Amino acid sequence: MSLDHPTPSRIRCLLVDDHEILLEAVHSRLAAEEDLEVVGTAASGAQALSLIERRLPDVAVVDINMPDMDGVELCRLLEERSLPTKVLLYTGEANREVIRRGLAAGAHGVLLKSGDAGGLVRAIRAIVAGATYVEPTLARSLMETAPGPAVVLANRELEVLQLVANGVTTEGIAEQLSLSPNTVRSYVESAIRKLGARGRTHAVAEAFRRQLIV
Repeated sequence: MSLDHPTPSRIRCLLVDDHEILLEAVHSRLAAEEDLEVVGTAASGAQALSLIERRLPDVAVVDINMPDMDGVELCRLLEERSLPTKVLLYTGEANREVIRRGLAAGAHGVLLKSGDAGGLVRAIRAIVAGATYVEPTLARSLMETAPGPAVVLANRELEVLQLVANGVTTEGIAEQLSLSPNTVRSYVESAIRKLGARGRTHAVAEAFRRQLIV
């Protein structure tokens, strides 16, 4: 007699872009992954917000520049309504100010459209696992901005924040540094307070901007 094995849960993704060809290409790429499922597509921010409220996907891959509502505004509305969907901003240009605003508004990652498709898959998996994902090219762009008033972080806070920026999860950081997950969270929370950030993703963006991490 054979036993049925439960199907592993898949990461439910919503794709948001007003360029139909790109939308179809990304849809095809993600659909090829066994652990990813595309549960909808949207061509505008308003349409995306409606779909997110109804379907609650795990991740929304969102174009920053859209005609009715940009990706940053969508992030802000999701935060205001306490919706659990994590946003990966997908952009065609490394605009430092827009990227910083997106991270401050609650985005969990930022990725360039010019990168390889495998990078998109890795970024989705990373943010679902609890990491922050900032593409290295964009991280360097953020560092080019002149730093603000000096902020002093402890060595351990810097070490933990650097690993967060590298896409390592809380559990992974704990294992690497021989700390408990709760201790790692405490270091992250302390860094967030010192940087005046809204959350861990914003803290990473601020740390890049101030050239505290690389």
